Amino acid sequence: MPAPGSKRGYSPSAYIAPLMLMMLGGGSCIEHIREIKNDTALTKLLNLNIPSLSTFGDWSRRLGRKGLKPFSSIMDKIAINVLRLDKKRGIHHSCGLHDNKKRINSMPL
Repeated sequence: MPAPGSKRGYSPSAYIAPLMLMMLGGGSCIEHIREIKNDTALTKLLNLNIPSLSTFGDWSRRLGRKGLKPFSSIMDKIAINVLRLDKKRGIHHSCGLHDNKKRINSMPL
């Protein structure tokens, strides 16, 4: 992750945590981070200091498409782990990952 250039900027976790929460919640664009930023109970509970959307956009452009690609892989692994745990608990989902048992059971985590 690129360090803040001004030495006064946000830490990488200020960008990563809301991005992961947004993806876990089904969001698909930076604009959806506004929902997290506006949820005062959630931001207080998780002690989040979320940058403005324009700052978030600047950060993601500096990072580039290749820099954001690992998040997709991380989210896939998290989803597969959750589905495996749910499967063990007898909870069934109707999403494509759960239906593809071979993929879930063979994923290296």
